[in-house]
Amino acid sequence: MSVIHHQTLRQAITQYEQEGHQIAVVVIDEQGAAAQPQTPQQAQVLAHVAPLGLPVYFVELNPNPGAGANLPTRAPLAAAAPGAVVITKPHINAFASNVNPNFHTTLQGQGIRMLVMMGYSSQQCVKVSAVGGYDGPPHNPGIMRAGATGLGYTVLTSQLVLRGGQATWTHERGVRFYTAV
Repeated sequence: MSVIHHQTLRQAITQYEQEGHQIAVVVIDEQGAAAQPQTPQQAQVLAHVAPLGLPVYFVELNPNPGAGANLPTRAPLAAAAPGAVVITKPHINAFASNVNPNFHTTLQGQGIRMLVMMGYSSQQCVKVSAVGGYDGPPHNPGIMRAGATGLGYTVLTSQLVLRGGQATWTHERGVRFYTAV
């Protein structure tokens, strides 16, 4: 596992910034009336990064954008990051070419190369957005797409801020897990 031993998220961010990395926070699919509430650590992460001025992105699933079916990111998280930019995706992967606006292009334009990633579901949307995989609507596996690590980003995350089960992608190249918020 790519764990940053005995480092909090804040310590990891400080280290990576000192090394010259541009960092953004990405909250994936924490919207609507999902079965479980978001983890308290997600709001803690947003509270910790607010004074650092890191850009925050809410990636929201909207499989039918023409119908206005998008549910906004949950109020406690939205309140913790009032200047967050909303990225709308039609399927699983936040880095698909039909995401609006194009997330990869947006991040490249800001020089961002590291993503603090959290959200729902650790085995689908977050995993595929982080490390790649099949992207498509439910019951249709779609096509294989690169995730953040395949596009050259480093992903910094923790099981504390992932929902939907234990992450099975802890050994993937380009992924770093921190141990405490």
